[in-house]
Amino acid sequence: TWLGAALNYEFANSWEAEASFQHRSEGLIETLDSYFGEFTLNHEVFLDFKLKGGLRYIQNNDTQGKVQGIEDHLRFFMDLKYKHKLDRLEFKYRLRLQTEKELGLANASRENLWRIRSGALLKIKNWSLDPELSIEVFHHLPTSNAIGVHRWRYRIETDFSVAAGKLTLAYFIDRENRLNTSAFNTHIIGMFYNFDL
Repeated sequence: TWLGAALNYEFANSWEAEASFQHRSEGLIETLDSYFGEFTLNHEVFLDFKLKGGLRYIQNNDTQGKVQGIEDHLRFFMDLKYKHKLDRLEFKYRLRLQTEKELGLANASRENLWRIRSGALLKIKNWSLDPELSIEVFHHLPTSNAIGVHRWRYRIETDFSVAAGKLTLAYFIDRENRLNTSAFNTHIIGMFYNFDL
C-alpha cells in the first residue's frame, strides 16, 4: 500500500508550495517499505507548462543483503510538466530529472535518473470519478550507480472532492529490472489526500 497526505498553498500568482508525507508498506500495512517527507515549489511558466522543484527526505527499510535496516536518503528533483486537451481527453506529460544518495556513507553511490511519464484523463459526462491512465519509465543516467531502464510504472487512478481537498485512489503496477535477477511486478494500492489552504 501507498498512503499520503499533502498541504498545498498558492502564495503568489502562478506560484504554489506543497508539503507532503507518504508511507509505503508491503502487504496492507504489515511491513514498512519506506516513508518520506517532501517539499516542492511549483511555477506555471506559461499556459499549460509548469516547472516544479523538490526535496525529499526518505527513510527506507532495506530488507536485502548482508546489511539490513533503516537507511536515510535525500533526493532532489526537477520537473517539467505539460498538458493539453482534445475533446473529452486531457493529455498530461512529465519529464523528471532526479538524484538520490544515501546519507551517512562517505562512499555511497548516487542514483541519477530520467523519469518520463505520459498519461490521459477521460472526462465522462454526468460522472464524477473520471479515470486517468499513465505510464512512466525510469532510466539511469551515465553518471548513475546503474545503467539503462530499471523500472516501468503503470497507473490507473481517479479522484473526488472531500471537504476542502481531494482524495485520489490509485492502482499501480511497478515492473522492475534488478541486476542479476529476473524482471518482476509489484502491485500497489494507493490513497492520497490533498488539502488546499
